[in-house]
Amino acid sequence: MTEHDRPGGEYYPRRERPRALPAYHQVARFSSEEAAGIAFQQVRQQIFAREDADLSVFRFQFRPAETPLVSHVAVVGQTPPDDLAAQLQQLLAAGEAVELPEDVLRAFAQRRRQMSRHGHWSEGHYRPGKRL
Repeated sequence: MTEHDRPGGEYYPRRERPRALPAYHQVARFSSEEAAGIAFQQVRQQIFAREDADLSVFRFQFRPAETPLVSHVAVVGQTPPDDLAAQLQQLLAAGEAVELPEDVLRAFAQRRRQMSRHGHWSEGHYRPGKRL
């Protein structure tokens, strides 16, 4: 178990095992990149404002089973407090709740572990077509 710092210097334990599914995940599909971008920004603000949130948010395009690329937002990590979970669910309700394949969720969990080595807050921006 490693320790990670939060704004203000507090520490919290991260209990994630390699190759494990995230303890918490919510995913929504959006009708446009713009709608996904708005939801992503709102979710990110809610997570960053909370010291008790050990979550990551991803905005990405995914092509399920021979369909066109569709914009999605995923929130993964440790189970948030009930009030935050309700806020996140409300923000993601602008899209359609969906389930992702386990290998995709594992890829996000792995990316989350990798990025956590850079500190309590890190961002990566990639052009469409970059594979995780």
